[in-house]
This record gives sequence, structure tokens and C-alpha cells, in this order.
Amino acid sequence: MLPHLSKRKLVQWGFAYLAGAWVLLQLLGQLSGTFDWPPIVLRVLTVALALGLLPALVLAWYHGERGEQRVSGPEVMILSVLLLSCGGVLWLVGRGASDDVAAAGATAPGRPATVDPRSIAVLPFLSMSSDQENAYFASGIHDELLTQLSKVGDLQVISRTSVMSYAKTEKPLRQIGDELGVAVVVEGSVQRIGNRVRVQAQLIDAATDKHLWAERYDRDLTDVFAIQSDIAQQIAGALQARLTAGERATLAQRPTESTEAYDFYLQARDYHLRPNITQANLETAVRLYEQAIARDPDFALAHAWLSQAHGELRWYGFDRSDPRRDQQRAAAERAVRLQPQLPEARMAMGLYHYWGRRNYERALLELNAAFRSAPSNAWIQWTIGAVLRRQGMFEQALREMEKAQVLDPRNTVIAFNLADTYRLLRRYPQAERTLNRALELAPDLYAAASIKGAMYVTWRGTVDTLRAKAHRFPLDQGSAERAAFDRFVAARLDRDYAAALRAADAAPEMIESQTSIYPRTILVGWAHQWRGDAAAARAAFTNAQGTLTTALGERPDDERLHIAQGYALAGLGRRAEAEAAIQRAVALTAPSRDAFAALSQVQQYAAIRAQAGNVDGAIAELNRLLAGPSYLSAHDLRLDPIWDPIRADARFQALLTHAPKLR
Repeated sequence: MLPHLSKRKLVQWGFAYLAGAWVLLQLLGQLSGTFDWPPIVLRVLTVALALGLLPALVLAWYHGERGEQRVSGPEVMILSVLLLSCGGVLWLVGRGASDDVAAAGATAPGRPATVDPRSIAVLPFLSMSSDQENAYFASGIHDELLTQLSKVGDLQVISRTSVMSYAKTEKPLRQIGDELGVAVVVEGSVQRIGNRVRVQAQLIDAATDKHLWAERYDRDLTDVFAIQSDIAQQIAGALQARLTAGERATLAQRPTESTEAYDFYLQARDYHLRPNITQANLETAVRLYEQAIARDPDFALAHAWLSQAHGELRWYGFDRSDPRRDQQRAAAERAVRLQPQLPEARMAMGLYHYWGRRNYERALLELNAAFRSAPSNAWIQWTIGAVLRRQGMFEQALREMEKAQVLDPRNTVIAFNLADTYRLLRRYPQAERTLNRALELAPDLYAAASIKGAMYVTWRGTVDTLRAKAHRFPLDQGSAERAAFDRFVAARLDRDYAAALRAADAAPEMIESQTSIYPRTILVGWAHQWRGDAAAARAAFTNAQGTLTTALGERPDDERLHIAQGYALAGLGRRAEAEAAIQRAVALTAPSRDAFAALSQVQQYAAIRAQAGNVDGAIAELNRLLAGPSYLSAHDLRLDPIWDPIRADARFQALLTHAPKLR
């Protein structure tokens, strides 16, 4: 028997089979990660390869002429060693990839290394009402339940923005749990028929699909608050979450005694929380909140959200008037007087001091008080980070925004702002990963695409991404202003001034963002200036100056208009007046009052001074920007013709060698 084994090389072929199987498993293991195969696939293949050893030995036994193998034993062993070497290389590559995934997973939104057993996602409730006009009611009940649960300190509740992407989803609960980083999921439905309401809710273990709790409520509409309270307390009990006396009292509290007021409130929230922030939606929400308050003047929750709607109309530039700010303040003060401990009331007051007064210290006091009462509210936590960023406390702001993203991992607004904060701190790889995540969630989010393109200019000195992103988005959609400006910037960085003029001619009359305003004629003036047509440039800058003078008559406290006026005056060669425009802008928004906005504004001051020929002033500002957090690098200075008037100065040339340390 042994001579036959030796002749037929069964031991060597068995060893070669095992080595080949190992190589195959390593290769399939890497492919499984790439194609997201379920674990059962690898398990089945492993068993199949193990069972295949016996047939392989049988084939080896009967292979060849007269029972002898044509291949020698050493050749089989050499083959085995080669296979083992290939398998070893694949194993090392796979191990490195696993380490990278594990490291990314430690900070990736929605995928913590260990899932908190009390982490919960409340999926959108299905509306079972035959009348689709009542769909807002199911959405409102869902949103209010989320709000209730976020006030339980022992729970980690994923915020509304992230869970709303799973409306009508067919994804399995386990996948949803993995994507949101939660242990349990709540599903439910709402049906309203006249003055009756039926609510069904169930609590499910995301990993096992096991039902932990379920209940159906069939009550009068007047009992809707009791239903919400009971569901929240039942969920907390099922997860063994500790409820303080204060939390129990909060969950049991009725926001209003008027079901009619509550109905108007839910309609208002439906408009207020719609994904696209528009003036029409916000103004409709304001009217509906006011109708709710007319039915119940002591409805503190409605006053709080009314204040925020007024604030958003002002903050997003739809109505910057003082009366709008006064309405924001009055509604917030009324909410706080009615219910001093209500998180939404303190949040409203915090936003008034943040948006309305730029009083960041007072805003933080109010926001921290709100967050103590609603520790799973990602919107409050993110706003705390935004205020810290305005104070120039960028590292602390970053930590708060990262925590907010854990609570709201699919919120593109949080992702975008987190990436922008990484970017100004020159943490470009982290910013890139976060922007890619935001664009995966919302491919049409032009703001993320835009800053990604701008970041590549600053980080790598390349313009192709900015150019490609700007031209991929049409100019007749919501991204029109930003896309038009990016097309102009990409052309000017390429020093293709004919393309820059075409982009300027196609731009809206006024290009506006939170930190800048550019009349289209300023862009036209620059393009003519760089092409060497001084007369056309002067005509464009004169036109811009007239437009800005009119706008400043209506909005004298808008620092962005003063900055734009500085550009126009510099283009006209009126250096002293351009400097005076800068000083007016500084007086309105000094860096000490808003360190975050100052990063963009100081860069604009430097550009105005460069255009006006104020070399000393421009160099001083550029030195400040390159020394700390900013959106500027030597690549920007090298590429941008805006700096050409001071390019020959030796101090400017020295800045081109500046290489800030990446963090």
C-alpha cells in the first residue's frame, strides 16, 4: 500500500489541494468584502472545499498511467509552496484591509465598534388613512415620539433626518440597524378616521428580528398624547432604560389641551421639516403655528417652533428685517415663560441669541440647558458645535459635530458642516471621506460637491474636480448661483479668461452665500481686466458700484455688501474708498465676534487690498491666514490671478513656498 501512495504522490497532492483551497478562500474573502456578500457564502464555500479533499485524493489515485503520476513529488511540493506564498500575500493584504475598515469603523457614522444596547431608531410611521390629506398626522406622531424618546437620558435615539430616508424601505431590519448603528428599531402605523385614531407600534431587535414589545391603541383623538407617552415609556421599559422622575413627568406632560391646536401644530411641522428649505414652506409653517397658538395661547411648543421658523427665514436670507428678528425673540420669550424647562423653548432662545444677536456666550447657555433635557437631540448638539465654531473654538466644535453625526448619521447638513470644519483645520483626508459620505447619501448635494472641488485646489493644487463638478450641475436648478460662481472660479484658475467671461455672463445678477455677495458685473469686470480690456472692466465695475449703493441703502448692516463694494472700488482704482469699505465690514462683523465667518472675510479683505495695490495690507492678511485655520494655501496663491497685482513682491513669492502641516 505504501509504495502505491509514494508512486501516486497522494500526500503531496493532498498538501497542494489544501494550499490551493487556502488561496481560494483568501481571494474569496476579499471579494466578499468588495461585493458585500453575506457571511453564509464563505461558510458554504469553506465546507465545500473541505469536503472536496476526498474526491481530489481519489482522482489523484486513479490519475496517470499504470497508477504512477507523471509529475514528480518535488514538483508538486514546489507548486504547494507557490500556492502557500500567494495565500500568504493575500492574507496580509486582507488583514491590512480589515485593519483599515476597523479603523474607519471606529469613526464612521452609524457603525460604532460596539453597538449600545439602548440605541434606537424609530422608523417613519406608515399612514393607514384613506384620506392622504391626513398623511401629515402619521408623520407628526412619529416626529413627536422621536422627540419624546430623545429626552430620555438613558437612550441613544437616532434623529429624524437619518430615519426619514427609510420611509417605505424594503431593506431588512438588520441592514438598517447596521447602517444606523443601533440595536433596536421601532416600526409603526397610524390611522385617523374623524375623531378616532389607531396607532400600532412594535419594538424589534435589529440583529435577530425578535419582537421585544408590541401594542395597538384604538382611542379618541383626545388621547393621542397619552398614546405617545405610553409608547415612549413602554419602549424605555423594554430596553431597561432608567427614567428619572423629571423624565417621567416630561413624558406624561400634555403639550396642549386643544386637539385643534395640536392638529394645526402638526400641519406646521410638516411644512417646517420638509427637506428643501424654501421661503414658501417656512412662511406656511409660520401661519399654521400662529393658528395653533390662536386656539391655545399657552401652547409653549408651538411658540418655540414659531420662533425657530422666524429665525430660519432671517438666517437663510429670505427676510433679514429687524421686525422678523423681533418676532423670533418674542416667540422664544413666550415659550420660555410658559415652560422654562422645555428643551424646545430653550433651543429657540439659544437660536435667537445665535442667529439674531450673535451673542454666542448666551446662546451656549441656552443650548446646553436644552441639551441636558434632550440628550439625544442631534440638532441641539450640532448647533452647540456651530456656535463653538463661531467662537473660534474649532477643536471643541469638531467634537460636538462628530457626536451629532453619531446621533444623525444620514444627515447631509451635519456631514457637510463637519467636512467644512475638517477642511479649515487642514484635515483634508477626513474632510474628503466625510464629503464622499455626504455625496453617497445625496448625489445632488451641490454644496458638498463644490467644497470638495475647492478643497482639491487648496490641498493638491488641481482644478479638474472643481471644473467637472461645476459643469455637471445645470444652472437652472437650486444650485445655480454656486455652480455659476464655481464655473467662473475654475476658468479663472485655469487662466482661461474667455471661458471666465462666458461663465460671468451666464451667472445670476447677484450671487449670494452666507459670507459673500458678488454682483455678476464684478465677475464680468474681472474677466475683462484679465483679458486686458480696461474700458470694459471699468464699465462693469461702475455698474457693480451702482447696484451695491442701491442695495446698501436697503441693507446698510449687511457686511457682505460692504465687502463687495470694496471689490468694485478696488477695480475702479479707488484705493482709499476700498479700504474704507473693508473697515465698515470689519465694524459690523469683527473677527472677535465671529471667528468662523472671519476666515472667509479676511481672505476677501486680502484680495480687495491686493486688487487695490495695498501690498502691505494684503501680505499681512495672507500671513495670518496661512499661519492658522483657513481655506487658503500656497496652491491658491499660485493659481489665482486675483493675486497678480502683488505677485512680483518678494514677500508674496516667499508665501508660495509655504507648506502648512496637514493634521
